[in-house]
Amino acid sequence: MKRFIVTVLCFCTIPVLLLVVVFCITDPYRTIHKFNPSNSYDDLREYVSTELFLRNNSKQHYNAFIFANSKAAAISTYLWKSLIGDNVRPFLFQAWSEDIEGIQQKVDFVNYSGNELDYVLILIDPSSFPAVPNRNDLIHLRHPLLSGQSKIGFEIDVFKNYIQKPSQWVRSILLFVEGDKTPLVCDTITNDVFGYYADIWDEELQQDSLKGCTQITRESFIEDVSHLGDADIEIGEPIITAYYESLLRHIKAIFDTQQSQYKILIMPSYIYKSKLFNVKDLSLLNEIFGEKNVYNYFQKNEYTTDYNYYIDPGHPGLLAGSMILREIYNTSNTTQQ
Repeated sequence: MKRFIVTVLCFCTIPVLLLVVVFCITDPYRTIHKFNPSNSYDDLREYVSTELFLRNNSKQHYNAFIFANSKAAAISTYLWKSLIGDNVRPFLFQAWSEDIEGIQQKVDFVNYSGNELDYVLILIDPSSFPAVPNRNDLIHLRHPLLSGQSKIGFEIDVFKNYIQKPSQWVRSILLFVEGDKTPLVCDTITNDVFGYYADIWDEELQQDSLKGCTQITRESFIEDVSHLGDADIEIGEPIITAYYESLLRHIKAIFDTQQSQYKILIMPSYIYKSKLFNVKDLSLLNEIFGEKNVYNYFQKNEYTTDYNYYIDPGHPGLLAGSMILREIYNTSNTTQQ
C-alpha cells in the first residue's frame, strides 16, 4: 500500500514539477525575466502598463494620465495631448477589465511615485463597478506593486492560469525555441494600444472604425449587431456601492491635493444602446466630481445608435473616440441634459 501511495504521488508530482521548470525557463507571460515592451504578453495588460510606467517614468516624468479599461482603445494620448497642451507628458494606465478599485490603486501609485497629476481622464462604464470582482483569471490579475501582493504570490497566480491551459505549454516551448516574434502591442512611451486598433493619425480609420478589421471580422461584427434593433429605454440598476463610493471620494481627494484638471467619461456601448446609466449613480458621480466634469455617453445618442462607430458591439473605435475627445475638451458639457 505504501509503495502504491508513493507511486501515485510521484505520478502526480513529477508532471507538475516539470511544468514549473518549463514555466520558469520559458516565462510564457513575460513576468519573470526583465520587462521588455517589445516582448510583452498582451493579456496581462495591467502588468505591461505598470512595468512600462516604471521603465520610463524617471525620464518622461509623466504628468497627464488616462485611467481606463479596454474602451481606451478608442482614445489616443496623442490626440488628447493636442487638446490639453503641448507641455504635457501623457500616459495610458490601462487594464483590459479595469474597475474602480484598480483605478484607485493606480491613482495612488502614481501619486506615491511623486508624479504630478496635472491632467486626468478616467474612462468608466457599468462594468467598472462589478458586483463580484474577478481576481483569478489572467486578464484580471493585479500587478503586485498595485495590489500589495508578494511577487511570489503573483507568479503562483500566473502559474495557476498557465497550468489550466495545455495549449500554452506547447506555445511557450515553441516561442522559447524558435524565438518570440510577437508584434509590439503598445506604444513604448505613451502605452497607446497598437495592432487591431491601429493609430489615431490614420485619417481613413477616423472615418471608418472597421477599416482595420479583416473582411471576415467585419462581416462577423455586422452580423453580431444586426439583431440589436431598437428596444425600449431602460434604466440600469444602481451599481455604485458604499465601497465604490469610498474609492471615488479617495480619488477625488488626491485630485484636490494635486489640483488636477480631470474629467470622468462614461463611455458608450452599442450592445447596451437602449440602457441608461442609473440616475442615482450619475447624481453621485456629479456630487463627487462636479457635474461639469462628468460626461455621460452611456445613453441613447449618436454614438450608441450607429454601429459604424464600433470595432465590436461593446467597444467604440477611434472614430468615436476622437470625436468624443474633441467634444468634451472644446465645448461645454451637454451630456447631462
